[in-house]
Amino acid sequence: MKKILLITSLMITIPTLVAAKVGVEEAVLQQAFAGYHVAEAYDEFCNKKTFDDRAKNNPNMVGNMQMIVSRLGGVVKKQNAKLNDEMAMGALRQAAAGIKGKTKTELKQNGCESKQGTAAKQARTFFSSTKPEDFAAQLSNDIKAKGGTITPPLKK
Repeated sequence: MKKILLITSLMITIPTLVAAKVGVEEAVLQQAFAGYHVAEAYDEFCNKKTFDDRAKNNPNMVGNMQMIVSRLGGVVKKQNAKLNDEMAMGALRQAAAGIKGKTKTELKQNGCESKQGTAAKQARTFFSSTKPEDFAAQLSNDIKAKGGTITPPLKK
């Protein structure tokens, strides 16, 4: 988890996806979400990998993305009852696009071997080597340790 915090502090800050005050669970999941999309941007820009490449060859990375999005989507929906599942997922897709766009711009300007590139590469290594169930447990433990509660994920 320390690597993800480092990566997100170096690269981006994800905006709050709903108007409500950000709680412990949402803050932890936003950091994971941002860290994942920094890693994905690195993979696309520096490694020239597509989602299909990851789906075929990197099940941990794809599984982590699905787990994080599902959990964060559940929190976003819980905090704003007016959102349906599609609207919550749309907000997350929009946030992901912003994170990836900013990261790719930084990688283009500074290079894949820059400080930002190295941090993004570390994130990619983390998400590729960590099983989704292990990372889910790490996130839950971090949320509980900080006094947060666990929201059920979206079913989609």
